[in-house]
Amino acid sequence: DALPIWTNVIQEHRDTIATLQADIARLEAQLAQQTAARSTMASEEDENMLDDEVPVDGMASQIRSLEHVTGISFSQVQTNVVRTDDEIRRVYDLTGMIYELSFAVKFEVNESTMRILWLQSKVDSGLQGQLKPFLQRVEKTCNLHGFFKGLAKLAKATRERARIFDRFTKEHPKVLAVKGASIFADTLSTVNSGHISFDIRWTIELSELADLHEECQLQPRAARQALSLDQDGVLTSLPKYFHMMCNLWGAEKAIQFVMELFAQDIKVVKHR
Repeated sequence: DALPIWTNVIQEHRDTIATLQADIARLEAQLAQQTAARSTMASEEDENMLDDEVPVDGMASQIRSLEHVTGISFSQVQTNVVRTDDEIRRVYDLTGMIYELSFAVKFEVNESTMRILWLQSKVDSGLQGQLKPFLQRVEKTCNLHGFFKGLAKLAKATRERARIFDRFTKEHPKVLAVKGASIFADTLSTVNSGHISFDIRWTIELSELADLHEECQLQPRAARQALSLDQDGVLTSLPKYFHMMCNLWGAEKAIQFVMELFAQDIKVVKHR
């Protein structure tokens, strides 16, 4: 079994990587605070509001505060007060960006209860189809925070993947390139390989319940001569160990390990 050999090599190349866990935790804490603030505002609302008085738009300030913790940038925050005989409602029309992802969301709030009555959402046309289950659930449950939370997860994950792939393509411009780039799947591939080449496919999915699922897989390829020298089956075992490293230390560390493993082959290509 080649596992002890791989374990020793992994220990020698351990690096510090940035993760999204702290940011996601802060986002969830902020969303919880916003929900609590909405409840407080509803309980403190003045029941004797004059007929000609426009209600204080507390929801708008809460929406703006999200910009400080989630990477959201609003290009438009429009509101419109709708009065009926027994209640006041406010319609919100928001557009903006979460990192590189654009969005639009429109919803109506009962000012007395601070309850969202209906919600419509829209994202980039290229994402609308694959995010359909998520968006449908958001609209059915009128879950505004869930909408922002899910998109923030997706946007931040794709941004981090782009950063990592960009790092390695800049470090090895003659060897690596990103192919088939999309929000949900990117592949880092060798373009001028020596005896060994590989593809690293990184997929990202957002579930109906706003759970993020990421999968980073390695598929090595080798010339017949290299395979004949691989008596310990290192190349055939590499996808399994790469998956283990991704789970333990993250994709960036795992890719770094692969690049160092194939350093001799890469060095030859760089000097061609």
